[in-house]
Amino acid sequence: FDSFALCLKEKPLPVLAKKLGEKWGVTPFVGFEITGAGNHKNCYSTKVPVIDYRKFDYKVSNEQAIAHVKEHGGIFSWNHPFTRYSKREESREELVTEVAQDLIKNRVYGASVMEVGFPCGRDKFEAKHYLQLWDRLSENGVFITGDGDSDNHHAIAEGWTEKNNFCAFVGLYDTETPTEENFVKALRRGSIWNGNPVKIKNLVFRAGEKPQGSVVGGRQVCVELYSDNICCGGYARCIVNGEEIKRVKIERGIVQADFALSATQKYNFARVEIYDENDTLIAFSNPIYLVENAGDIPLEAIQAGRCE
Repeated sequence: FDSFALCLKEKPLPVLAKKLGEKWGVTPFVGFEITGAGNHKNCYSTKVPVIDYRKFDYKVSNEQAIAHVKEHGGIFSWNHPFTRYSKREESREELVTEVAQDLIKNRVYGASVMEVGFPCGRDKFEAKHYLQLWDRLSENGVFITGDGDSDNHHAIAEGWTEKNNFCAFVGLYDTETPTEENFVKALRRGSIWNGNPVKIKNLVFRAGEKPQGSVVGGRQVCVELYSDNICCGGYARCIVNGEEIKRVKIERGIVQADFALSATQKYNFARVEIYDENDTLIAFSNPIYLVENAGDIPLEAIQAGRCE
């Protein structure tokens, strides 16, 4: 412990992260998880200092933690939304409805990201339950970025290596440089897809030139799915407003499809899921949203840069 503390004193985490990034050819950013203050949250910004728990006598509320992140211009993810419901005996579907009603009411407490790819089975919920919760939020105008797995502390956890194993692939525009600020903007606007990096290397999901996460206005839009680097067979599920409307077979590691997203309700959305031959979810996109009346677009979606 003393050696580790000395190392941090001489070389702060951002410095160590930069050196490791240079070694492996990546751009790392150091954030932190907020615990002991309501639901676990990951802060995506190195500009937000760690909360001074001593100042609050180690009793930091959920609201205080959120205010702290926002005061310093950061964003945060709402992690493993089902954990405190894991020991409840109601059906999982009933609990999905209960959690959805809570998060719709408070708009996920102001989070920009929600953990959709938490290892299935860990809290006695499967991948489909996280996706169902996400869909409930979308159809009620809560447009939140879904990430793969931001709060899995150890890779040996049951359900992680055998089932869903996700990384978040964050997409920047051609005009953007890979800085922390631009990655945070991309997270806010939902320009990411999530997948098992061993089984899939790329995924394109868009409406014309608009990437996933975008809010599109109008009556109908054509959305496109494409990947040419899938290391297994399987199939893709095309989802519109929470229902599968098309299933496409993966052949020779390639999947390609397009389908229509029409405005049949106030808030409409399309997304895709990719499965291997064993019916294991290996990737999922963020939604593309369609809102016919521009006045109905949620304010936070506009502020997040989801609309032009």
